Amino acid sequence: MMNQDQYHASLLDKGQVGLGWGGITKASQPKVYPPEEPNRTDVEESIKRVQDDDSKLIELNWNNINNVSDEKLEQLFQALPDNTHLEVLSLANTGLTDKTAFKLAEALEKSATLRVINLETNKISAVGIVRLVKSLLVQRVIEEFRASNQRSSVLGNKTEMEITKLVEANPTLLRLGLHLEYNDARHRIATHLQRNIDRSKLTRVLSLQIEMFKSFIFSFFFI
Repeated sequence: MMNQDQYHASLLDKGQVGLGWGGITKASQPKVYPPEEPNRTDVEESIKRVQDDDSKLIELNWNNINNVSDEKLEQLFQALPDNTHLEVLSLANTGLTDKTAFKLAEALEKSATLRVINLETNKISAVGIVRLVKSLLVQRVIEEFRASNQRSSVLGNKTEMEITKLVEANPTLLRLGLHLEYNDARHRIATHLQRNIDRSKLTRVLSLQIEMFKSFIFSFFFI
């Protein structure tokens, strides 16, 4: 057995006393990190900014705000469809349940602006996860969806296969943050997401070439 320091010392052959393959295993001194700063985002103010379609509000981070009521969450979700600027929504560890997750799914079916959704570490069931992944197929604008570490750590084979089929029908999703137990689901989803990434890169390259060609034609005729 080796600790982390001994392992790296053995690879580098540094020869420190007590380290290396022939050394005695010793516990590493744990590092002390300062406590994480609490999220000081004003819930009421941020909801108002979403409702007012504030052009400066591109990203909304409610991560680790544990006292958000279902009422406030629903107010936020009701404002999402009419907002045309918000692109990133982070709601990790906010106490989301199936009730509020279904409300969010309805909002995602109408929002044409959101690109990234983070719902990690909440209380959403497997049914709620499937409903959310299904909602991504309506507008087809979400590029990243994260919902790992929920109430049920194991989704089950049936649920994973259902999620796999939904992801394979989604041409715009590039990243999916979910814990999948079965290799078949992981492999199929990874293959499809890589195909989407390749297609997205090709589209950007073609768009750039078209813009360059338009600029060249414009310059040619007006020089």
